[in-house]
Amino acid sequence: MRLLTYYKNTVINDEEWKHLAAFEETLVFYMSSNNLLSIVNNLLNAGADKIIPFIVVEQATTTHQRVHSFTLQSFLNIEQQNFISPSIVIMGRVAKLYKEFAWFKNEQPSTKTFFRSVEEETGYLKIKSFIQQKNNEHADRTKASII
Repeated sequence: MRLLTYYKNTVINDEEWKHLAAFEETLVFYMSSNNLLSIVNNLLNAGADKIIPFIVVEQATTTHQRVHSFTLQSFLNIEQQNFISPSIVIMGRVAKLYKEFAWFKNEQPSTKTFFRSVEEETGYLKIKSFIQQKNNEHADRTKASII
């Protein structure tokens, strides 16, 4: 098994794509679902078999988990696909086993997120920091007026 991430075209060179496209091992891409089309195209251009299966697991191990199953070719035939982060991509023969061993069923389509986004978290932290700052200023003014 190879654990990889892919966020820009210069991360993996052409020779390495050829090695990955042989699928001698399972490929697991983390933090890469936004670049999945590029990953699939690079693998196919490097000689990967079009019927190689893969799954995308959105929000794994949470109550909002969703699993999407593809082959390299079938992924190219769908319209734009957006996945909820965090997502993990598992490619290779092991992905065929998903349906047999699926312990968590995709009951209903869900666009809910289990985790707060970076933007939400950052905004929350900014507000919390601002409130703390104002409380500290107020406490300092209160101390100064008492002394």
